[in-house]
Amino acid sequence: MAGGVVFAKIDGTLKYLMIQHAYNHQWSLPKGHVDEKEPTLDAGIREVEEETGVPCKVIEFLGFTNIWTSHEGYHLLRRQHTYLMEPSGDPTIHREKIDPEEGMIRDARWLTYEETMQKVKYKNIRPLIRQAHARIKELGRD
Repeated sequence: MAGGVVFAKIDGTLKYLMIQHAYNHQWSLPKGHVDEKEPTLDAGIREVEEETGVPCKVIEFLGFTNIWTSHEGYHLLRRQHTYLMEPSGDPTIHREKIDPEEGMIRDARWLTYEETMQKVKYKNIRPLIRQAHARIKELGRD
């Protein structure tokens, strides 16, 4: 799996691009499966755009996290590669482009750090967001 913590200055405020899953209404980072022979960096960029309609570029690798998923009745532990990203152009969320083939995404939004930390309930995702927030400050991009 691969995805990203995507940030942008929207109307002068640092915000994070988050998705809401259709199946459980939980907020999370945009992410998804890596295709066979696809580099994880490319998969992360592709998945963010598929799930939000926002094309992005990678700034740097943030780290790994483990995610439990279900497939055909089996629970699988998958390793997710997470990248710090920013939009490569217009940060507008194009709702008509959100996850068109699967319908897995209920919503996508730009949220402040505080809103993001309040909405994200997955304990393994929160440290990545904290790490990204600190790194963005170190880079002077806040």
